[in-house]
Amino acid sequence: MASGAKNSQAKLTEADVRAIRLLHEHKIYTVAEIMHRWQISKESAYNIIGRRSWKHVK
Repeated sequence: MASGAKNSQAKLTEADVRAIRLLHEHKIYTVAEIMHRWQISKESAYNIIGRRSWKHVK
């Protein structure tokens, strides 16, 4: 199975994932704002931020 943006079902790009992590790390966006902006679930947002998903993105 393809991972990340190569997966045909992916809603996000690697650039989106980097932005999400950076914006959250610098407390610019809350998880709720990330969920709204990128139309993702709370679980997906926390998995991206916690590097449980999109692990290959630095």
